[in-house]
Amino acid sequence: MSAEQFSRLEILLGKENVEKLHKARILLAGAGAVGGSVLETLARCGIGFIRIADFDRFEESNINRQILALHSTVGRLKTDVAEERVHDIFPECTIEKLNIFIDEENASSVITDVDIVIDCIDNITAKAALIKACQERNIWIISSMGAARHKDLSKITVTELSKTHTCPLARALRNRLRKTEGRDDVTVVFSSEKASEDAGRKTLGSLPAVTTVFGQYIANEVIFHIIRQE
Repeated sequence: MSAEQFSRLEILLGKENVEKLHKARILLAGAGAVGGSVLETLARCGIGFIRIADFDRFEESNINRQILALHSTVGRLKTDVAEERVHDIFPECTIEKLNIFIDEENASSVITDVDIVIDCIDNITAKAALIKACQERNIWIISSMGAARHKDLSKITVTELSKTHTCPLARALRNRLRKTEGRDDVTVVFSSEKASEDAGRKTLGSLPAVTTVFGQYIANEVIFHIIRQE
């Protein structure tokens, strides 16, 4: 491992805290727009182990907002592309790839032997299953709410799911957790901006700046959560 690569981090955070980042074990669920942004920063901060769970392949429509989506990666598994990207940034990072759709049956197994879980998936049932599994095992999880249909970066913030408002995805997730006996005290990133109307479209409009900032908020919360641990 090159000492020079993380020298700027050590100046700001201290050598001991950078070592904590190297030793951290993380599950990233979803390697799309928000998840890809999270992954980029975690790799550049030297996270030592990342398990990436995503069943999807890149499409051309992803290129406008997903850092891992390029013309050269269209059609490829997101986990494969993510692994290559991370190893080009931090070769010593251990990557585990899970090409699966997370559900109630496998949520507990995907969080085995990790310290932190990052939820960047869109499906409400999957999000709730992952959150509940983490709560049952006392694993800290941070979850992304809806980033699509938003334009105002200043409305993005970190809070608890119980304190969110305006966001339809957050509301649906709260309801789902109540039905499955999960708690709504989970840490989330959400936008308080009223979502723009998409005239009933199934495909939602999305800005790369917004999804990137969602990801950066999550990554920063993860980094300092690791540093605060004894």
